[in-house]
Amino acid sequence: MNLLIDDIRDLNVDVIARTGEAGINLLKTGLFSTVYLDYDLGHGVTGMAVLMDALKYMKEIIIVSGHPGGKAMMEEYLRKRDWTCFDSVWSKP
Repeated sequence: MNLLIDDIRDLNVDVIARTGEAGINLLKTGLFSTVYLDYDLGHGVTGMAVLMDALKYMKEIIIVSGHPGGKAMMEEYLRKRDWTCFDSVWSKP
């Protein structure tokens, strides 16, 4: 199943979490194979905080953020942990 964690955007996925906190709780269920993740999640935790938790549970991550600085930080975080990106999909080593 696919999960979108975004406070505004709607995509054709199975489940949408509108806050970082809700997204982290859903990730912990282990039900999702791919997460679509925004950086700006309104009030509360950012997409970066969610990303740090997501690495424990996910095999694929797609960053859907329009925030250039936030997106760059998230991509660098994944690179430093040896995740690879092909066609905008980040995969676990």
